[in-house]
Amino acid sequence: KNFAKRFSDTVLLTESNINLHERNNIIKYNSLCLKHFFIEYYCNEYNK
Repeated sequence: KNFAKRFSDTVLLTESNINLHERNNIIKYNSLCLKHFFIEYYCNEYNK
């Protein structure tokens, strides 16, 4: 949850030319969030 919030805040603060409400960008955003949670660090934390 924090990762998603930080990412969207960063996009807004840097005044990027990225529209987070477009379908294609939403799909990329969700994919990025899922990949973030499948990093070895998080997988090892849940398997303890």
